[in-house]
Amino acid sequence: MLTSFSVWNLARNNVFDYSKARNELDFNPRGFEETVCDEVAWLKKTGKI
Repeated sequence: MLTSFSVWNLARNNVFDYSKARNELDFNPRGFEETVCDEVAWLKKTGKI
């Protein structure tokens, strides 16, 4: 169950600068759509949805 704080936290601006990690660690995050598709597939595979 979501609390009002959880909803607020999900709705707020969660954009972070990862340029230092990209430059120093070769960090390249995946896109949102790819990540969500993989999450849904995993949830289905494990019987959670």
